[in-house]
Amino acid sequence: MHRAKTALRFVVIFVVAFLFFDVTTIVDRRDYRKAVFNYTRNPTAENEALVRSERQKNEWVKALDAAAGAAIVTAAAFGVLALYRSFRKPNQS
Repeated sequence: MHRAKTALRFVVIFVVAFLFFDVTTIVDRRDYRKAVFNYTRNPTAENEALVRSERQKNEWVKALDAAAGAAIVTAAAFGVLALYRSFRKPNQS
């Protein structure tokens, strides 16, 4: 039961941190800006496809950044929890 609780805590902390980083992250890539600029100046099917492709790359970069940030936050949270458990006094019966 203890392992299940720990696994659930791990998942909850990771998901909350991932969503926080995913929502608050702004990806500014030069290739995407260039594709959007070209599309606004010359809206062709090729430029639209390039914008869609670059947007998908941005979403992947954003997701990977959010996952890395969430992993760091999760590791720090479990480090704090381990320190707390090692320094607390045992229950006195």
